[in-house]
Amino acid sequence: MRAVLSLLSFVLLLSLSSVAAVERIPVKTVLLAKVIKQEQQDAPAVILSLDSPLIAAEISGRITELPLQAGDTIRAGQLLVAIDCRSPDARKQLSEAQYATAKARLRFAKSQLKRAHELMRRQSISDELLDQRRFELADAKASLARWQADLMLRQLDIDHCHIRAPCDAIISQRLARVGSLASPGMALLKLIRKQPSEVSARLNNDEARALRQALASYFVYQHKSYPLTLRKLSKLVDSRSRTQQVRLRFSDSNPLPIGTPGRLIWHSDQPLISADYLVRRDGRLGIFVRAETTATARFIALPDAREGRPARLPRQLLKKTGLRLITAGRQLLHDGQAIEEKVNDDNEAVKTPA
Repeated sequence: MRAVLSLLSFVLLLSLSSVAAVERIPVKTVLLAKVIKQEQQDAPAVILSLDSPLIAAEISGRITELPLQAGDTIRAGQLLVAIDCRSPDARKQLSEAQYATAKARLRFAKSQLKRAHELMRRQSISDELLDQRRFELADAKASLARWQADLMLRQLDIDHCHIRAPCDAIISQRLARVGSLASPGMALLKLIRKQPSEVSARLNNDEARALRQALASYFVYQHKSYPLTLRKLSKLVDSRSRTQQVRLRFSDSNPLPIGTPGRLIWHSDQPLISADYLVRRDGRLGIFVRAETTATARFIALPDAREGRPARLPRQLLKKTGLRLITAGRQLLHDGQAIEEKVNDDNEAVKTPA
């Protein structure tokens, strides 16, 4: 009887081993690190100028020249506006005459003081008269300085008759006309400086947090990418859109014109895996990997995964450098399923699984 039972046990174990061998599912695997992607986000953005100078008149006068129109590109030093300069010229001539008179008075005062010193040595004049000559010299010096300063102001007025571009820029608005009477402080032209420039975008709280932690960011226009560096994230939140303004600088010189619209794109250090590798088990989305010590499949649930979208991977998975993702045959697997690796595709291009 014991011999019969032993024989039955042996046959049963043999049958189970055969079944287990049959149930090994052929799969294809790849190193998980090879299919991981960086998270990418984007938002509308535009290139803005850091300076938009308003060109205003500094003297009163009739505008005689206004040769440029809105949209024209200008170079630093280029003539923008000319104002009738006859009145400033006349005032300068008057100041020059007064200056010449003051110089003559100074020479006369010096000679009078010198003569007074000579007479004083002979005791021919009083101390009071000597003091008067000293006062006349000091007054002549002050008068000369006054008219010299006035002459400089008159020259500045003449210089202001011709208004020139302070920098390379584009005229955005033409606010005056030839023949109009200009007055000090009157706006004539509005400029937009070509350089330096920045990229501006508005982001919600989650996007702003992701951008601060981004590995890299770019301004994309017509399929070309221009690297950026974050300069400032505004702390002011718009109450309507619930967004914050962010400003970024070009890492290199900006070749694009001011006002160019594009996309701000940034890559974070959050590891992602394509939605093509996701499977659903027991109502949860996740991935299958090969167990590290046995030839079995292990299901890893990804709590934040959504159908049809790349899923975020736990960072601790990246620490396991030899972890292999099951790419083909995963639809037939369950957690703990015995597997057989038919193909090792580490040296092949990783393709989207079927």
